[in-house]
Amino acid sequence: MPQPFVRFQLDRTVPWHLQPEDPIEVALAPLPGWVLLTPIASVGRIATKRNQMEVTRKDGSWYVQCDELCFRDVAGARRGPGQEMSALMEQLPAFLARLRFLAKQPAFARRALTAAGWDAPDTANVERRKMPAWDKSQAWSTARYLLNAVTLKHLHDLSKGAPLGDSVPVFADIFLDAIDAHIMHDFRRAILYAAIATETMVRTVLDERLAAKKHTPDPVFKRLKESREFKVQLHESSLYVLGGSLLVAAPTTYESALCLSRTRNVIVHAGELRADTLTLDRVGSATALATAKSVFDWYGVDHDYPTDGSLASVDPDHPLAKLMSFGLP
Repeated sequence: MPQPFVRFQLDRTVPWHLQPEDPIEVALAPLPGWVLLTPIASVGRIATKRNQMEVTRKDGSWYVQCDELCFRDVAGARRGPGQEMSALMEQLPAFLARLRFLAKQPAFARRALTAAGWDAPDTANVERRKMPAWDKSQAWSTARYLLNAVTLKHLHDLSKGAPLGDSVPVFADIFLDAIDAHIMHDFRRAILYAAIATETMVRTVLDERLAAKKHTPDPVFKRLKESREFKVQLHESSLYVLGGSLLVAAPTTYESALCLSRTRNVIVHAGELRADTLTLDRVGSATALATAKSVFDWYGVDHDYPTDGSLASVDPDHPLAKLMSFGLP
């Protein structure tokens, strides 16, 4: 019986960091009936991925960037004609969002542009592709990506996690968008998204913590929540729900968070920045992301986002001068 395969061309690349002993096919619990072919697999004479970059590391591992995903249908006759492709394509955005969240990789594919299915002969074997030899001159080009490239562990974590549709916090997705915007030098969007992610995260944490403590509506918190002032959420609401306040515990981070929120409001409502807002440049954007990460950390939302040591370099005299390049010249 022929082996049915589906290949998706993605809107952006997916970075992978694979070990020589990693399997070339991985079964995923959220996608029953399918196995994912990793970028180092091939079917007969057909390469299953169009890789944009293939680099062998000195330790023997492989760094690969590809803009395609390929799956093999192992359910066989249980699927009707054409159903396997449309059903899988509907789940692909949630799958990519979850994988992006687990890897904390901002520059990541979000959807499929095209899909194609084919039946390989039953004699075609899924085999390991031959990767290029180690080249010392390419080491610099991969080092900055490896920390947030997809690994076999991420695929295993995806299988053990929540259903795809409920597995990525909104604020986490927005914060990765903010980092992505910074990488692309879209500093205005980076600051806006960093502010939105921070405010959404604070409200989410407070709602979840209160829900865990009480089973009846809380009129005091409801009154605090009705306030549109971000500083109320950081101080009074946090003090009431968490027993601690960002203003009291980390006043510098508190002031930075207010500055970030103020910058967002000025951009949206006034259009012109002021002396008490962030600047719309690399320094302002990096400051926005560092501030968001600090607030995330204080509220216990530490997901290893690529900020410290992975963002754009700033002026040598700036406090953030220690930050290194992340996808930027």
